[in-house]
Amino acid sequence: MWGENRLAGRVRTVTRCKAPGPRPGAGRPSEHFPSPRLLRLVLVSLVPTVHLPDDLTAALTRQLGATAPTQAAAQVERLIENYRGATPTTAPVLRHSADAAAYAAYRMPATYAAARAALDALRARAGAWAPAAHLDLGGGTGAAAWAVADAWPEAGHTTTVLDWSQAALDVARALAAGGATASVREAVWNRAPLGGAPRLPESDLVTVAYVLGELAPADRAALVEAAAGAATGVVLVVEP
Repeated sequence: MWGENRLAGRVRTVTRCKAPGPRPGAGRPSEHFPSPRLLRLVLVSLVPTVHLPDDLTAALTRQLGATAPTQAAAQVERLIENYRGATPTTAPVLRHSADAAAYAAYRMPATYAAARAALDALRARAGAWAPAAHLDLGGGTGAAAWAVADAWPEAGHTTTVLDWSQAALDVARALAAGGATASVREAVWNRAPLGGAPRLPESDLVTVAYVLGELAPADRAALVEAAAGAATGVVLVVEP
């Protein structure tokens, strides 16, 4: 079943619900979604301003301090042009370490804010439910991983991030080393293709944030379908 809701006039959520309850071992044993419906999909299109957590701010500041300003400026300009255009599925936008560092400065705060706003909408509907395992698809430099950790700081969940850019994953790993929560510091960062129909590990929460625009239409549909198949609780898609 699909439904729509407006939150404060700024965040639009579209939810897909299904019964029955969660699969065995999914999420916290006593913190499942309210019966009989299971929230499956949240999409966010309009996002309010969200404050970055102090540990992420400090990590980004350190990363920027290690990047020459002129180099970062040039890479940001190139990224702006890439994100305005069409990117082939076989070529990730972040190909080099300088690209990933520029992305962290230019886009990661906004991606974090969008994911965090979506998670606020999810938590408002999910009650006491919390994920035990989080899978982030196309996670890049780790914005959604930080957002989930901030949304459930006491959950003790694990996080696995899959992305096709090794440069982005290297920056993500360096940023995460300064995280205040174990789910960020101990996150697993794996390089994996996003096109086609990827085989994904089961997870309570699967996030797909600001990556579908980099994929061809058929691969977008395949990735969302694979995410829905891997999720034992929630699929959360965040796109501009």
